[in-house]
Amino acid sequence: LEDIERPERYHPGGYHPIVIGDRLSDRYDVVHKLGFGTYSTTWLARDRETKKYVAI
Repeated sequence: LEDIERPERYHPGGYHPIVIGDRLSDRYDVVHKLGFGTYSTTWLARDRETKKYVAI
């Protein structure tokens, strides 16, 4: 079982590099990494329009 993502997976066709503080689609501010698995990473973000937290 891996507890961290491997950097070599961040390439075209692989993971999209996101870091805490990134803004996505000029709407969502990334605030925390919730988890990751074989095919995805889930992030907690704050929706700037609704002022609610969302999972991305």
